[in-house]
Order: sequence, then structure tokens, then C-alpha cells
Amino acid sequence: MLPKLEREVQVMCGFGYIPSTNVYKVVRMYELSDKHVQVEVYTLGSGQGWRDIGQLEHAVRCYLLPGVFANGAVHWLNTEQTIFSFDLADEKFSQFPSPTFLPRPGNRLSLGLLGDNLCATYGNSDRFSSYNPFHRNHDRSFDIWLLKKNKDDHGMSWIKQFNLVGYEPFAFTKSGGLLCYGSDRKNIYHYNPKDASSKMVIKCGYLNLEAVLHKNTFVGLRS
Repeated sequence: MLPKLEREVQVMCGFGYIPSTNVYKVVRMYELSDKHVQVEVYTLGSGQGWRDIGQLEHAVRCYLLPGVFANGAVHWLNTEQTIFSFDLADEKFSQFPSPTFLPRPGNRLSLGLLGDNLCATYGNSDRFSSYNPFHRNHDRSFDIWLLKKNKDDHGMSWIKQFNLVGYEPFAFTKSGGLLCYGSDRKNIYHYNPKDASSKMVIKCGYLNLEAVLHKNTFVGLRS
């Protein structure tokens, strides 16, 4: 249990791990009364509590979703479709553009993780809208980009990897397939990109199902 924030504000947060030092960190941000954004970091096992990293001089207009950890940094998407990230090792911010896409009414960009890559998905996801029983996933198209290293190992670029109709991906499988939400986000499907085949692997029946990914590790969370 982390120490609570002694004020009523909306908080953006993220969690990640530094393999080179076996350190876990949590970062949180919240807007102050003067519109500056306070940034604080909690290092698990340090006994130091929340550390003041400083303030951002401008408001961070982001969707209130947890940050996505990839490539040693936590990433958020702001409402201008720009991605900003917080490097857990040097504890500094940077920004870079999101993929270039053709806007479609009712569609939004969201960030996630597919394999070890930061993933950007553009489509009409229930994560951003209230449930509409007449709007099925089989009416939806999702474009999926992965952020990958360039061939010359200098810098990274967005590569459009998939276009799926009727399925919203959230994880790779070891065989190279995709685990996806299906109709109404009630069930989970396995999608094979090689032959565009799919099969239901988990029947849940719950409305607005949300899968939570985890990775096994031998490194303990020190309290």
C-alpha cells in the first residue's frame, strides 16, 4: 500500500521496472491550483516515500488511463495526440509524435503494450465511450502500430502492423497470434494474422471486459 495523497485531485500514474538496477518505481502527476503539474516518484524499497521531482509549467491534458511502461519509460497520450514519456532511470520527460493516421468520426487513438513494444491502436473502443448495444465490435476497424527500432539501430519509428475488423487486440501470444476482445467486449478471441482466422478462447459474458497483463519475475517487490 502506497502513501495516500492528502488532497482531492485527479491523478495520472504509471508503474515500471529498471532491469539494470532491479528497481521498481511509481510515478504520479496531478494539477495544482496555479495549473502547474506536480510530479512525484515513489521508489519501492527505498524508504524515502514520495520524492518531489519538480513541476511541469503547463497542464497535461491526458485521458485518465494508467501510463504504459515500455522501453524503460512510462508513456501517456495527451488530448492533442502527442505522446509524452517519463524515463524511470534518469527521471526526465520527453515527447514524440503519435502515428500519422486519417481521422475518422468517433475514433480515437489509445496506447498499450503488444509484446515488448509500445502499441498505438486507432479505432472506436469502448474504453472511451459508454456502451451502445447497437454498436457491435464487428462494425469496428482497428489500425495497430508498433514502435520499433530502426534498421540502423538509430532511433525508433512507428510501423503499421495490423488492421483488424471486429476485434480489438491487447496481447501477443508466443505463437505470434493476437489475443483480442470480441463482440461487446464480453469474450476473448485468438486471432491468427497469417490466415486471418479466429476462435474464442475465453467466454466471460461480462459487459466491458478488461484484461490485465502480467509478467512473471524472480525480482521481488521490496516493501
